Amino acid sequence: MKLIKEEVKYKNFREVAMRTFINKNGKIYKFETGGDIYGSTSIIALTEDNHIILVREFRPGPMKEFLDIPGGGLDTNEDPIDCAMRELTEETGYVGKKATLLGKYFDGAYISNSKYAVLIEGCTFKEGSKIEDIEVVLKPCGEYLENLKPENTVNLAALLLFKEYLRKKK
Repeated sequence: MKLIKEEVKYKNFREVAMRTFINKNGKIYKFETGGDIYGSTSIIALTEDNHIILVREFRPGPMKEFLDIPGGGLDTNEDPIDCAMRELTEETGYVGKKATLLGKYFDGAYISNSKYAVLIEGCTFKEGSKIEDIEVVLKPCGEYLENLKPENTVNLAALLLFKEYLRKKK
């Protein structure tokens, strides 16, 4: 398939575009695509005593509240690890000592920008942090992963990358 036209229909924090493709037989296909303008990060943040940092947050797509890992959108030309470190502090008040890029992936067939899974270790709470209006919850990492169900996260791919990272580390 070859892209022959792209028209941005909406652009703010996210972008929706109509992409027109032609296949090798000359048939035309049109698809609406969307996503964060510069991509986004999903953050697996671990405290020094191996608790995973979670946020309780309403998600407008599925129209429900999730207790899930934090994340956020990249700024213009921002490195995914820098974004993850910034977003972690903005959302939770925690800062980490070591960050590892676990992988890059796409959330779905109609999502146009990449997501990055970032592991941040050695996290401690930064006193005096101004955080977003989000409830922060700490859970033992092993317990969280053992009880994880796909319907309880919007970050399943990132968590699978983390589980694979742990498996290889053994």
